[in-house]
Amino acid sequence: MLRGILALSGIVLVASAPCAAREFTRLAVLGDSVNYGVNPDYDPVVHGWTHMLLGVGGDPFPPTREATLHSLWPGMAALNASVSGSTAVQWAAGNSPYMNSVLAFQPDLAIVLLGGWDVINFMADGTITTAEKNQLFSSLSTIVARLETLDPPPYIILLTYYDLMDGYSQSLPLIYGRYRPLSPMTLEGNAFIRQLASERGCGVVDVYPAFLHHCYGRQFGDPTPLEPPYVRLPVSNLDIHPNTAGHEQIYLLVYDALAGLRREPERFTVETADLDKSGAVDGTDLVLLLSSVRERRTRPRSLLSFAQVWGMGTP
Repeated sequence: MLRGILALSGIVLVASAPCAAREFTRLAVLGDSVNYGVNPDYDPVVHGWTHMLLGVGGDPFPPTREATLHSLWPGMAALNASVSGSTAVQWAAGNSPYMNSVLAFQPDLAIVLLGGWDVINFMADGTITTAEKNQLFSSLSTIVARLETLDPPPYIILLTYYDLMDGYSQSLPLIYGRYRPLSPMTLEGNAFIRQLASERGCGVVDVYPAFLHHCYGRQFGDPTPLEPPYVRLPVSNLDIHPNTAGHEQIYLLVYDALAGLRREPERFTVETADLDKSGAVDGTDLVLLLSSVRERRTRPRSLLSFAQVWGMGTP
């Protein structure tokens, strides 16, 4: 193939070849109070990112969005199976009613954000043990494995967790001492979620960096707080749930990830012969060609292939 290109004196056609756009018909959301929609701006009424994604809005909530799940896949059935206060350990239990409701729904697309309440419960004594961490990580793995038992298995998207303390939990005063393990545990937990997604072929929506500097760190030494805050301030009113701005950020991240699945694959053509004007098509022209292709790539992990070479047919 390479020798054919180097000897070529005509036109090279190059096409991007990302994974084909996917069609889905049934979405299940698995989670705790965050996915359920608990929001301190509207407590005790729930309205969160899942409501925004499903097109639920209007007074007293923010206006209904045009960009919704159903603008991507019209007529798609959706189940928000999230249970406020539920833990990953509960979802992973052998006969979990939470998981059973999802499996009975038979989704072909699943979004998972779990583990927050596990960590909150673990921190009750101000520390998180290795055994507790392993229990959480094992539970998350089991949840993915249980979803994969469906035939066909759904495409699974895992969400990382935000850090309420913006990396400053170890600087907390004694009154908030139970939360001191939170920042390092959030980093460790999110690293496991990303690794799990990589090993099992799941998608990832990385909430953590989008929330960083938008939470309570501003009250505990964060020199670079960002606006708007994504939690209810001040910390004397500490609430682990995102406010409306925080839920909207998660909604935007999830919608963008879903739109990436829905978007048609991009195709482009690069025409080249003697790019460096040396009088011959050679290795330098190939380097220039590949550089041009890399600059035009717009999607991560797209596969580049030489789809057709003039005078050579399909490779």
